[in-house]
Amino acid sequence: MNNRIFIYDIVRSLCVLWIVAFWHMLDYFKLTKEFSEYGFITIGVLSCFTFLSGLFLGKKCIDMKTFYVIRFKRFWILLFLSSVSFYIIGYIKSSSEFIGTITGLSCLGLPWARTLWYFGMLIFFYLLTPFLLDADNNKRKVLVKGVLIFMVILLISYITPPLKKSLVRVIPYYPYYLLGILTPLNIVDKIKQSQRTIFVLFFIAISLLCFAKYVCFGSIHVMALSVFIFIFLISIIIEKLQLKLIRKTVSYVAFSSMCAYLFHRQIYGVIAKTSIYLLGCIHFWEIPIMLGSLFIISYYIQKYYNIII
Repeated sequence: MNNRIFIYDIVRSLCVLWIVAFWHMLDYFKLTKEFSEYGFITIGVLSCFTFLSGLFLGKKCIDMKTFYVIRFKRFWILLFLSSVSFYIIGYIKSSSEFIGTITGLSCLGLPWARTLWYFGMLIFFYLLTPFLLDADNNKRKVLVKGVLIFMVILLISYITPPLKKSLVRVIPYYPYYLLGILTPLNIVDKIKQSQRTIFVLFFIAISLLCFAKYVCFGSIHVMALSVFIFIFLISIIIEKLQLKLIRKTVSYVAFSSMCAYLFHRQIYGVIAKTSIYLLGCIHFWEIPIMLGSLFIISYYIQKYYNIII
């Protein structure tokens, strides 16, 4: 867990906890419909993940072969193992869903898999990344190429209705990925040094939320942008607390975050089926057990996987 940037670990931790401790946890207690109106928060959370992916990848001037080798080792193998387990237990329902997930082709017509669709989309972004990045790290060139690619994606979705259903998930997140590539790694440090900037961002986030609710009548992506800004502002506040326990917890959760996302359905499923078999149903008091099991297992998967690769 060395060489990590704490503020971004806070963002990862907040985002993965929203997904695995709340949003997907609802499925096991049959509460998904009751909280469906908060889907815009999930879009904002995934936007943060997407932004961070672009943020770190966009700072590395490496050749195409090296880029894909690194992605293969750090990302794809774990995704493949998760996809195989999903396929075995029937969560991925067809071979086309499986292939689409591990290749990124779900963005180009193959069916999306539940939960893992997000990683299939990231593969699609990674396929574009070497063409986006410039050898001399010229941000203007990256921006021009990024906008052109986005325009092509929009055009394809417009003229080919079958692909529109696939690209509809890509279109909202691609701007965050491109923004991450273009954003300096120390951007949050600069924001923290200016209370005026923090206040302006807070005002913008509130304004976007009010605009979406009262003017745009619930524009979900405007509300998601507001959540995106709020998550970074909350992360800045948490970092300023400088509590040792928070630092240790955040580092642990962030380190485990990718595996927690990839394997939480499998782990929760085992616990839920065991609970139903022994107790007749799953109870709310089991949530700490589910979360504790998830992050312990995810931590050691990631730890020993890092040793192996």
